[in-house]
Amino acid sequence: SVTQLPGPSFHCRANEPTSRRPWPAHWTGHLVVDVSRQVSKSCGDLIFSSHTTFILTGVLAYNEYGSLLVVKSASWMLGVVLSILIVASRKHYTVDVVIAWYTVPLVFFSMYRRWTTRRPMTDFIGSTTSPAI
Repeated sequence: SVTQLPGPSFHCRANEPTSRRPWPAHWTGHLVVDVSRQVSKSCGDLIFSSHTTFILTGVLAYNEYGSLLVVKSASWMLGVVLSILIVASRKHYTVDVVIAWYTVPLVFFSMYRRWTTRRPMTDFIGSTTSPAI
């Protein structure tokens, strides 16, 4: 397609026979997911990085609900290292990972702060009376 980047892996280059899937022989072929091909020969689903989305969601969730500062710091450092390794392993382009680093925190904090009426857990921890809601 015009708006999608080609896959960063070697088997996704335009002159490789594995870069394009042949059309299915029957219409049911559009409904069946070929898991073996997606694991080893996937050339799509790039912008933005779903790997980075999963990592950052875990990091942000622990930073909101976790209590150990050492684990919070280690999770951020591990998130950065894993993002670099995702690009180095040619699973995603740098732009895919950078867009995920912008998008995931924006969505996470929009959901947590703006679209929920639930109060932060820190309002309830250590209080002897229930807070006014």
